[in-house]
Amino acid sequence: MQNQRTNELILGAAIVALLVLLGLTAISVAPAIQEWDATERPAGDETPLQLSVTSWDRRKMDNGNDLVKLEGRIANPTDRGLLVPALTAELRGWSGKVIHKWIIAPPVTQLDAHQSVEFRDVELDVPPDGDQLTVTIGSPNN
Repeated sequence: MQNQRTNELILGAAIVALLVLLGLTAISVAPAIQEWDATERPAGDETPLQLSVTSWDRRKMDNGNDLVKLEGRIANPTDRGLLVPALTAELRGWSGKVIHKWIIAPPVTQLDAHQSVEFRDVELDVPPDGDQLTVTIGSPNN
């Protein structure tokens, strides 16, 4: 009888210790969850981030292809921090067909509220055809 009582006390103490451990884990994880919530990931390809291409230029390379250089700005007009996804650049010909497409790494991983950042990119060996450049945040809507 006393042996059963001892086993019950040990089991009770183990359960209390487990609950305390789970409580401490929840307290230590809570700041990380709050920090993640401060930076929102837009749903799908929609984002309130604003993108502007301020300049772009093409130069002929020795191999017959072109070098494309572009500059722009990404702005966060919201009151909260936002993650900044990669940019997608597409060069289209007169028919609207994509001739060349590339990914531009974001200059920062996140933008705080009302913050903006400049970006620059150079793409080599771009086919010489195409005169319509489109840059989008994330994947283009096709």
